[in-house]
Amino acid sequence: MVQQNQIWTYIGREVMRYILAIALLMVCIIVEWQAVDRLTIQAYQVRYTSALERFRGEPYIYNNRRTDKYLDTYEMEFQQIIANITEEIRCFPVEKSYIQEINYVDSWYGERTYGGERKHEGTDIMANSNIAGEIPIVSMTDGVVKNLGWLRLGGWRVGIESDSGVYYYYAHLDSYAPNLQIGNPVYAGQLLGFMGDSGYGEEGTTGMFPVHLHLGIYVYDSNGTEISLNPYPILTYFEDSHGILSGNNEKCWKIGLFHRFFMGNPLEFSRKYAIL
Repeated sequence: MVQQNQIWTYIGREVMRYILAIALLMVCIIVEWQAVDRLTIQAYQVRYTSALERFRGEPYIYNNRRTDKYLDTYEMEFQQIIANITEEIRCFPVEKSYIQEINYVDSWYGERTYGGERKHEGTDIMANSNIAGEIPIVSMTDGVVKNLGWLRLGGWRVGIESDSGVYYYYAHLDSYAPNLQIGNPVYAGQLLGFMGDSGYGEEGTTGMFPVHLHLGIYVYDSNGTEISLNPYPILTYFEDSHGILSGNNEKCWKIGLFHRFFMGNPLEFSRKYAIL
């Protein structure tokens, strides 16, 4: 009887030992799994941050749509964003009949100091004549006027939100087109105003820099975070694909001719009819 009790005691101890060993193993697995999960999330964040910065500077690297199963979620988002932009842009922001009177370069992330150290998140389209109120600015897309009025940095600006939710920012204007108001629908090629040199000060400040249009393009990720994109490759892609100098974009070309020949001198038109 004593021997039998000893056997059962031994078996009980061994069972408990196995249970503790299994419990300890499970704890180790859970700890290791959490560590791997943290490393996986960190690796994803590193990949996302790197891909996002590249996408912001070179949006068209995601223009060729891939459909393989190894795509990250953010890559699919980037592809959709650039597909939307490519589809909805139908006009150059400067009326086509004035295209020989402007120039622009890739100034993305250039150093800016007014208002503190910052990066330039846009493309400056410069007026060769450096005369404010001379060059008409048109909407690149269909959309709705979301913002209108003065900004300390941007001067007189217009913000258009397209049907896909992309925000197109036109800044440093000299004046606005007549009857332009927040909430108004706009179409691609519609006159928004005239190129100027407003901004960098209190309302009405001009002459702080050469006459130009600051064009900004902003999108939002799935979390609603605002992302600025480099407009330069988008503009050059539009030029290459739409033949901006050859007259292929008929709608914008006709609008440009209308302003050139039926409104007379655009500078005089802006002074007479445009709204500040």
